Amino acid sequence: MSPPFFVNIPTKCLEVSIFLRIFAVMNDLLNISSLIYEIRGQKVMLDFDLARMYGVETKQLKRSVRRNIKRFEGDDFMFELTRDEFLRCNFGTSSWGGSRYMPFAFTEMGVAMLSSVLKSETAIEINRGIIIGFGIRDNK
Repeated sequence: MSPPFFVNIPTKCLEVSIFLRIFAVMNDLLNISSLIYEIRGQKVMLDFDLARMYGVETKQLKRSVRRNIKRFEGDDFMFELTRDEFLRCNFGTSSWGGSRYMPFAFTEMGVAMLSSVLKSETAIEINRGIIIGFGIRDNK
């Protein structure tokens, strides 16, 4: 029986591989932390950023939240931005030149609740990274 293929890989290659993986993970976490905003004195992520990360349309994410609104009651989980807040922040616009609906802002607890609403392995993995991202943001 021949030894596993990795037995012949020099130690330096394994160290470089591990370093590159750690670098990629840290880069992802820093990207996530750049999508965390402070609004109304709370750290939040906006629905369109979360939808992009989960690989779903914003309207699909909002629909899932509205169907499970009891999970998100109270500003501790989620709130809808006012038009003034949205215009002040100028996060983006829809394809026709303006936002049709004001975005939802999800707190850390609201993001954690999203994994139970979206119910996919991708949502669970992304939520883990986001929660870590909130922790990185705390240390800045």
